[in-house]
Amino acid sequence: MGACGSSESSESSSAPTCSQPTDVGSGFEQCAGGWFHRTSVAQCEGTPASSCGQGCESHPDCGKPNAVCLVAGYGGCRCQTNCTTDADCTAGEVCVCGGSGGMCIRASCTSDADCGKGLRCASYPTLVKCGYEVERYGVTMGGLACQTAKDECASSDECPTDQLCTAIDGVRVCMAAQPCSS
Repeated sequence: MGACGSSESSESSSAPTCSQPTDVGSGFEQCAGGWFHRTSVAQCEGTPASSCGQGCESHPDCGKPNAVCLVAGYGGCRCQTNCTTDADCTAGEVCVCGGSGGMCIRASCTSDADCGKGLRCASYPTLVKCGYEVERYGVTMGGLACQTAKDECASSDECPTDQLCTAIDGVRVCMAAQPCSS
């Protein structure tokens, strides 16, 4: 039996389709089940102006272009590099737009076009939640990766309680969330 309760071999399953697609802007489409995919590369709005009181005190404290001082988990603050395009991110990351400006997240694809026929450049959550997660479009993001025929799940809605559908070595599987280590 597969990790997500399926009795079928993951080798024979096909990649999920995006049912009830909703255009959320910035090149993303949300699908039933809470996952989303990047249909195209888009440019984000400019960097927001805000600051917080611990760790970094203001945006200039972060010492690099497009960096902002944001509230992080457990009452602290941290520097986050905002972006307007993928070019603002390091290799292996893409810019995902949102309310607090664009954020660079881990990605092995830049859009659906990178993934092959019928496959999507889709979201997956992080297993460790310590207040540093990027939340966009109502989904906590671990990153983006192409769907595969070996995926056991498309979203955490398909996993047992207390498990998340995340990407491990390029394949989506259900796994238990990990505690935050301080």
